[in-house]
Amino acid sequence: MDRQQLLKKLSASKLVLDIPEQGVQDLIDRKIGHITEFKKGETIINQGSCWNALSALLEGRVNVTRIFENGDEVLIKVLKGGQIVGGEVVRNPGMKSRFCYKAETPVTAYSIESAVFSDQSFFETETGVQILKNLVSILEHASTEQYRHLDILSSPSIKGKLLAFLKYESGRQRSNEFNLPFTKEKLARYLCVNRSALSREMSKLEDEGYFKYKGKHFIMLK
Repeated sequence: MDRQQLLKKLSASKLVLDIPEQGVQDLIDRKIGHITEFKKGETIINQGSCWNALSALLEGRVNVTRIFENGDEVLIKVLKGGQIVGGEVVRNPGMKSRFCYKAETPVTAYSIESAVFSDQSFFETETGVQILKNLVSILEHASTEQYRHLDILSSPSIKGKLLAFLKYESGRQRSNEFNLPFTKEKLARYLCVNRSALSREMSKLEDEGYFKYKGKHFIMLK
């Protein structure tokens, strides 16, 4: 990736939201961070391991999962271009990850070592202050997403979980007609249910008039 491509993709990241192009150029020129690449299927951060870098995703998608002692794996979310991996290192460098981050596709990221955020002088610049504000916003959003996930999983039935998820998704996309953000297989992992059981419940709810769907496309009717 050449410098111009890096500038364009990094400028689209939530990490540098509201920072002028010159400020983003300065980050690159001062080598505040560096490009990191991961192959499809490669683990970026292992659950339980420490990490010491914040990474702004420039290309690709990352699956965030929680693995339990019995081997069950629950999908927490899917990160894509513009989003952040490891924002927590700013407040707690060297922390152990509660989740596993794995490249769903080839991934290119712009990574900044946690040591940068330990240097007070970095936050004395306009760019540093804005990055800190952006990270606070990113972490608040991540916390909200986690509470939403817990709320969805609190229903004891597949029907309850699915309808709660669809209600949230409809609200997020501000329309009764929308596309799911991931496949049915991933949806089953996100809802912590069996895929076949989920398919049966979806067909049943469609017959009962709750929604119409084809593939990832849904139209809510109730």
